[in-house]
Amino acid sequence: LEPYNPEAWRLLASAQADAGQADAAESSLAKCLELDPTDSAAAFALATLMRLQGKLAEAVPLYQRALQHCTHATACLIAANFSEVLADLGQKNDAINILTEVLGLFPDFAEGWNNLGTLYLGLGRFEDAVKAYRKCRTLAPDNIIAANNLAAAWLKSGHPDKALAQYQQNAEAWPDNPDILTGLGNVQVSVENFEEAITAYSRVLELEPENIDALHGRAVANHRRASTFGGADYYRAALNDYLRVATLDPTHLPAQQNMGLLLQLLDQHEKAIAAFRRVIQEDPRYLAAYSSMAHSMQHCCQWENLDA
Repeated sequence: LEPYNPEAWRLLASAQADAGQADAAESSLAKCLELDPTDSAAAFALATLMRLQGKLAEAVPLYQRALQHCTHATACLIAANFSEVLADLGQKNDAINILTEVLGLFPDFAEGWNNLGTLYLGLGRFEDAVKAYRKCRTLAPDNIIAANNLAAAWLKSGHPDKALAQYQQNAEAWPDNPDILTGLGNVQVSVENFEEAITAYSRVLELEPENIDALHGRAVANHRRASTFGGADYYRAALNDYLRVATLDPTHLPAQQNMGLLLQLLDQHEKAIAAFRRVIQEDPRYLAAYSSMAHSMQHCCQWENLDA
C-alpha cells in the first residue's frame, strides 16, 4: 500500500530479524535508508547486523551515519557499540575520540566511562584508565564489571597495594563472584601472599569446578610457593592443576609451558620436553618453549639434532 514508507521498511526489518531472517532484514533496512538516508535507527540496526556477521569495516560508515542523525536519547548506545567495533578493528584512538566526544555531551554515561577505561588500558595508558573506571564507579557503584576493571588497572599500573585493597573491597561486596575472586588470587600471587591466593582460587573452584583461570592461578601459586619455600606437596598440587587445565583446554599454552618448567624442577625432563613440544606445535613463535626444551634435551643427552 505504501512502498515508499521508510518506517514500514524499518519495522519490517525488525520483525524479520526477530524471525531469524537476517538477509531479508538487511534488504529491508537498505531500502529504508535508500528512502530516508537520515534514519538513524535503521542505520544503527543495519550496523548491528553487519557486526553480527563479522563485517566490521562495513559497519563503520553505518555507525557514523547513525551517530550523525541520532537523537540525544540514543547517542550513548550508538557510541558504545561504535567504539567497540573500532576497537575490534584496532582503531582504539578513534574509538577513544568517539567516546570522549559523547561523554563531553553526556558525562553521566557510566558505561561509556567503563568502555573508555578499557580502551586506555589496552593502550597502556594506565592512569587514564584508572580515572575513567573511577568515574564509572562514582556514577554506578553497583557496576561489578567496572569495579573489577578498576582493580585490574591498579595492578597493571604498578600499584599492587591499591589493586589488593580494591579487590578485597570488591570481594566483600560480591563474595561469590568468580571473576573478582580470581582477580583477588592473581594480585595475592603478585605480592607473594600464596596462602591467601590459593584460598581465593579454591573458592572459585567450589563455585565453578572447571574454571580454567582459577585452576591455572592456583597451580602458579603452588608452583611459586614451592620454588620459594620448597615442599614436594606444593609441587604435586601445582602439577595436578596444570594437568587439569591441559585436559580441559589443550591449547592453554601458559599452562603447558609452566607444567614443563615444573617438570624440569622435578627432574622429569622427558615429560618436560613433551610439554614444551606441545607448546611449539600449537604456536611456533612461543620462543620461551624453545630454550626450555633445549635445556631439558641437554639433561637427557639428546644430541642427535644438536644444530637445530
